[in-house]
Amino acid sequence: MVLDNTQRTRKQCAMAWLDISNALGSIPHHCILGTLCKLGLPDSIIDLVQELYNSFTMTVWDTEGETDEITILSGVKQGYSLSPIIFNLAVELLL
Repeated sequence: MVLDNTQRTRKQCAMAWLDISNALGSIPHHCILGTLCKLGLPDSIIDLVQELYNSFTMTVWDTEGETDEITILSGVKQGYSLSPIIFNLAVELLL
């Protein structure tokens, strides 16, 4: 069979879409630590990251004063220099 200029061959194509809206705030801390363990990072590094996120709390100020501490159970710390690295490692197994 001869193909002229008006005929085209079909090729298979695959596409994947990853919606990462609020990605930095969506990863639970236990998943971060579990992934670091699965990647084989040294215990000293895992202990350091665990210490950073074990006491991760915030308070809110309003017109009536400050609230009690609210424990944060997911997300990486914003503005922290290791946060992008921790995030990338945490999603490494997904990719």
